[in-house]
Amino acid sequence: MDVIITTRLAWAAEMTALGAVEVGEMETTEAVELFQKYAKLQSSRPDMNTEVLQIVAELGKFALAITLAGSYVAAIPQLRSDVSLLLPEYRERRKQILSMKARKLIHRYGESVLSTWEISFAAVERQSAIAARLLSLIAFLNFDDIFPALFEQLRRGEGLAGSIREASDGQWQLYLSPDGLADRYAVEAAFGVLQTYSLIQ
Repeated sequence: MDVIITTRLAWAAEMTALGAVEVGEMETTEAVELFQKYAKLQSSRPDMNTEVLQIVAELGKFALAITLAGSYVAAIPQLRSDVSLLLPEYRERRKQILSMKARKLIHRYGESVLSTWEISFAAVERQSAIAARLLSLIAFLNFDDIFPALFEQLRRGEGLAGSIREASDGQWQLYLSPDGLADRYAVEAAFGVLQTYSLIQ
């Protein structure tokens, strides 16, 4: 079995006798292809390629930021037909983030990733309050153990340790949907919304 460990800490290379491989930023053509793959652009205007180049450059050519931004564009019909509207919204969100957080608390690539994540999360919240709350909830769970039926089992009181059921006492349901219990279909729909924006797979 082979194990690949990725990190941005340069001193981690000293922890092993094996050679470390430095992975640089994406090439511009790779970044553009990745954005176009996720954005599903409908426009064929001649200046669209220039606009996409500006977008990936502003995102620092970071794959995660590009994936999130592209998925956001794909989910918003107005942006799919006119991708030039993305950067003004992104810059406004970035300005809000930087006004709230000290720069020293943001990693050197954090502005692009955090800003695109914030844009996507705001869109999710507008579309489905349950989906936004679900994303906040599953952030505390191990990614290997998240599946829609988990919430149904909790709702029915099946399949999990009694101590977990007693401790939860239905509070997680009220967190997802303060107006009433979130049924299986609401949870599945919420997962679908999150998948639309590439926030989950």
